[in-house]
Amino acid sequence: MVVEVEKPPIRGGNKPLYIDLGVRCLATIWHEGMKQPIAFRGGEHLWDWWYWTRKIAKEQSRLARVNKIRTSRKLRKLY
Repeated sequence: MVVEVEKPPIRGGNKPLYIDLGVRCLATIWHEGMKQPIAFRGGEHLWDWWYWTRKIAKEQSRLARVNKIRTSRKLRKLY
């Protein structure tokens, strides 16, 4: 995915800052003066997302089997 932005005014120098966005490692940041990059892990957030997605899918399939409705109070609470 390519994102184009306007050039901001230069403040504090002209060294580049690199940011890599991902899923397992949410963000990795590296600056020219740094010895090693800073990484923000995202494994816990990914696990939470999978957990709640499965619970929601299970409730949706139960609702479809029981009385063919698409929503309930429990499902709204899960969201």
